[in-house]
Amino acid sequence: MTILKILFAERNCDEKLGSKILENSTAYLGAYNIYCAFTVVSNGFNALECFEHTKFNIVFLERNLGEGLDGVEVLNVLRSADIMTPVVLLTSNESEDSTGFQSALMRPFSLEQLENCILTLCNVQKVPSPTVDTVNYSDENSTNESEAYSNIFLSSLNSET
Repeated sequence: MTILKILFAERNCDEKLGSKILENSTAYLGAYNIYCAFTVVSNGFNALECFEHTKFNIVFLERNLGEGLDGVEVLNVLRSADIMTPVVLLTSNESEDSTGFQSALMRPFSLEQLENCILTLCNVQKVPSPTVDTVNYSDENSTNESEAYSNIFLSSLNSET
């Protein structure tokens, strides 16, 4: 199992519903067998402080982080320190310049768009799942398709322990 550490930096994050949902939360993406652990901060200085003790897999930055460093300045500090973590610009302006960022995520965005961005930039591959032709329906332990899939699921759980 993989754990992806994700930093989310946006001003007024305590007032934004998306940030409140992500703050100190984890999400499990079963098809990929990964957990996403989110850290949410409200300014550029806090974003850089987080890098002192955590190696993140991906960072989402708003350009205008309010007081202190803005998103571009945070990106420049990371790059000058040879930290090559993928950085995504959070924006609500379609024409905003995202030079230097690996990608841009337009607000409002769906959880599916967020997930796709994370999976793409972190190079996450889907975990193979059993296919129908691997199931032997004539097996005396499996009387029907549903039971056969249950047996596959249970055997995969047993093999992980």
